[in-house]
Amino acid sequence: MVDSIDFYGEKKWCRKCGKNVRYLMSISHSYCVQCGSVVTLFSKDAWRKFNKQLEAIKEARHGNGHK
Repeated sequence: MVDSIDFYGEKKWCRKCGKNVRYLMSISHSYCVQCGSVVTLFSKDAWRKFNKQLEAIKEARHGNGHK
């Protein structure tokens, strides 16, 4: 069973607005509905935190004998 996705509630990071915003999606990029700038999935800080969490998971698995 596929979970329902709330397209209208999804948000991405707009560097120009400095916050998560609703966006319009095209084939190559997504754009902020407020200012028109290209948006990204994460802010730089959120991206660093996400990567640190992934590294911690990798280290925990590697320490437990998993690859």
